Amino acid sequence: MSKIEHDLRILEALERNPETTQANLAAQLGVAVGSVNWYLKRLIRKGYVKATKMERRRLKYFVTSEGLAVKTRLTSQYMEASLQVYRELRQAARETLSRVREAGYTAVRADGKGEAMEIFRLTCLEEGVDIEKTSPASLPEVETDGTRFVINWPVERRGGLADELQTQLILRVAPAQRIRAMLVQQDTLLSVWRERLRRAHPGLSDLALCQMVFERLSQNG
Repeated sequence: MSKIEHDLRILEALERNPETTQANLAAQLGVAVGSVNWYLKRLIRKGYVKATKMERRRLKYFVTSEGLAVKTRLTSQYMEASLQVYRELRQAARETLSRVREAGYTAVRADGKGEAMEIFRLTCLEEGVDIEKTSPASLPEVETDGTRFVINWPVERRGGLADELQTQLILRVAPAQRIRAMLVQQDTLLSVWRERLRRAHPGLSDLALCQMVFERLSQNG
């Protein structure tokens, strides 16, 4: 998780609940309590957060006007970076499906999990490429490793072009270090928007929620 996201998530959590504890913040961020203490002290030192003592040695945190301004700026930066990752992944998914169609296939196997695979599945819906749940071995299988899409071609397709296909067709979506840093974050833009939609539409399935997110993000890329 980047420093930007740490600061943003702490400021958001304190704005929602000024009486939250460092242990709760640590659980939300997935870091040690000592790390949260360090982040809070830094935010307090910069004037973004103020702390007042409560009973039983507890603290109450207030986000200052400067902190609110910083939170707005960080939110903008985070969403811009997340949208850029989304656009790059979406373009990579389209290129992957283009290769699949060029090879004569109209369906693929795609059993992975994660935000990148969700984008790939939704791009399949948009491009009219079926995803076979029965996973026949005669279809190409698309996987992700967090920074790229990989096509595993069926055995009968190997040969001639085999040396390239045998080693798998890799489509890099962006410099690995930058994308990996974004994708390992639990709160990517997709997750944030999906959670908001889940609260607004509690009866919808995950796939339906993803489709709603996809339709909204399509306006940006």
